[in-house]
Amino acid sequence: MICLKCGHRGPTDPENLRCPLCDESRRVMLSPDDILGPDNTLGLTPREAQLDMSDIIADFVTMISERQMDQSQPPPDKNLYDAIYIEAGTGTGKSLAYLAATWTVPDVHVVVSTSTKALGQQLEQKDGRLLERKLGGDIVALLGKGNYLCAYDYDFDLDDLSEAEGDDALVGRIWSRTEGGKSWHLDDPNEAKIVPRVERCESHCPHAFTCAYYQARYNTLTPRSDGLTRGANVIVTNHAFIASNLVYKRSILDDAVHPVIVVIDEAHKFVEVLRSTMSAEVTLAELRRVPGLEEYVDAIAWPKDKGFHDLEGQEQLKKYAQLRNAISSRAAMAEQEKTRIIRQSRELYSENVYAMQDPSSEPRAHLSELKRAAEEYAKEGRKARRMLRAIPRVYEGTRYTEEGTRVLVDEKFYTLDVDDDYAFYVQDDTLYRKPYSANFGALLRSVLPGKTPHGFVFCSATMTFNGSFDRFIEEVNIPAQETLQLPAPFDYKKQSFTLLCPKARAQAFTKNYRDPVPWWDTVGAYLTDLYTVHEGTIRSVILCASREDEFELARRLRPKLGGKVAILTQEAFRGRGGAGALVQTYTEVADRGSNVIMLGVASLWEGVSLEGNLLTSVIIPRVTFPYQGDLYMQLRSDRLERAGKSPFVEISLPYAVDNIRQGAGRLIRTVDDYGFVALLDGRVWTKRWGDTIVNNLPTRERRTSSLKRVEKVTASWI
Repeated sequence: MICLKCGHRGPTDPENLRCPLCDESRRVMLSPDDILGPDNTLGLTPREAQLDMSDIIADFVTMISERQMDQSQPPPDKNLYDAIYIEAGTGTGKSLAYLAATWTVPDVHVVVSTSTKALGQQLEQKDGRLLERKLGGDIVALLGKGNYLCAYDYDFDLDDLSEAEGDDALVGRIWSRTEGGKSWHLDDPNEAKIVPRVERCESHCPHAFTCAYYQARYNTLTPRSDGLTRGANVIVTNHAFIASNLVYKRSILDDAVHPVIVVIDEAHKFVEVLRSTMSAEVTLAELRRVPGLEEYVDAIAWPKDKGFHDLEGQEQLKKYAQLRNAISSRAAMAEQEKTRIIRQSRELYSENVYAMQDPSSEPRAHLSELKRAAEEYAKEGRKARRMLRAIPRVYEGTRYTEEGTRVLVDEKFYTLDVDDDYAFYVQDDTLYRKPYSANFGALLRSVLPGKTPHGFVFCSATMTFNGSFDRFIEEVNIPAQETLQLPAPFDYKKQSFTLLCPKARAQAFTKNYRDPVPWWDTVGAYLTDLYTVHEGTIRSVILCASREDEFELARRLRPKLGGKVAILTQEAFRGRGGAGALVQTYTEVADRGSNVIMLGVASLWEGVSLEGNLLTSVIIPRVTFPYQGDLYMQLRSDRLERAGKSPFVEISLPYAVDNIRQGAGRLIRTVDDYGFVALLDGRVWTKRWGDTIVNNLPTRERRTSSLKRVEKVTASWI
């Protein structure tokens, strides 16, 4: 323990977090060992890997904090964005590791970003609340506008909403239960629909100073008059919020006066979210529906399933420039009209404050009309800006000729400005813009002013490729201060093994896309034999590469196993709760002691945790690679080939390895779990990449192709 008031260092008393010399209790900094070590203050079982991870982060935070002292004269080449990259296996306890490293550090903002809102709420309500109870401090969630209730709509639409429900106080009661207007605290989905959110708020709102979203944002990083920061030790948000703030140039880090440590949990998903947020698309049909644009759209000979580089000819580029200028004009006009109407609304409200309390008054009715008009212009402006993001700019230039002493305009010429960092292309009558790389570092440098040092902690269970962080660091583009790989605290050799299809029948286990029926028959028959020899209770997940595979394999398993095993498919739950309802039903069947098999696709490959005896095997019939028929993939591949790189090595193989690691990672979640991963793709025997795939399985230490071995090992687990 270190007292931040007098500097005293000494042992930590879990029951009395006070400095014995100056009796200071609010300014005590604890080390990771104090919080997570053998004699920790939380009463937790120590984990060596967790403590190692926390120590590394604590040292990094100290370095970033000390940099703040040198900001008066930073060296010219000083990089204000450093990062550490940590791959920590399942069961390490990542969340407590980074919270313990940052919880009591003074004068440092900590922002934790999770892959989903659900994981963020779990972090806030579970680990965060534990630290709050034991150590004091705060942890709060800060999410996008759509997660907060709108004070403007609540005020002016209260009567309409309550009248529709037959209860004048209904909306008020709902608001009072949301803890400051946070809509995710509403459990009843019907209630959540009643109260409007801050999804479409604009500037000049008369309720700006009471807005739940802006109050939450203001109270996190904004300094108080006494120089201290407001609110929380830790701010929890999600990848989508961080990405959208950066892409749309409104970072939450702008107001920070102290160094900011941003922890990106589930970092492999962050890259995907950032890519998606940086992308844009608009259909030609959508452009034609905008008044005044149809003639421009139809005048252009759009490249069919090609990149924008194929839009050639000065006449075509001229028409394209006219289209873009027309969209820009609509965006500017909509913004001007929206601003004018909202300013008029504020003036009307301030001049008729008392009349606004009467829903039937003329000023109130006029204000509602202005509100609807402003919303329409705001909607039109957002639509125009989205269109502009999907299509590249055109530069207009002029050629001149000299005639004696006179300079005459010869002609105008147009140049298409296709950003090398993005793929602009037309496919299926849709215009697309997608980034070649997430390039997080470049995005940060373009948005943040660089006045305050920031440090980034990237952590995930699947970040490396063949044991190296290089590919991920290149994608993120922030220098690595340090990298760390921490194994999961499981004995995979004892708890699990890998089952591969028979090498002699590798061809039969290789899918022929022109005639997939023999492959379905082979895999279906093999799975029937596998589940027949499986000793003990069957709890299995089959991770399919397509819905077609899911349907066909389930159709072949039911006649043979349907009487003894419950077979659930993700397709059957579409529109009835999706993957969440499927997993819940699977768990309920397993809890009754029954045999159960669950088949599904994408959403089951990660994010599903079935601990204990809920899962004994993960079946992966086929290794999945990115779809090669997509024009975006072709453009990415062409770009890599021009740079002398292999698209398969740079894109396809890492994609397959990440999927395999995530899928196989569903199996062992605790030290008490047992099970096996069955990889039934014959190509692991016949292709050069086969060894790479198998060697990246967490269960790689024990391998077999014998069903008799399966019978023997599963019997030993009973």
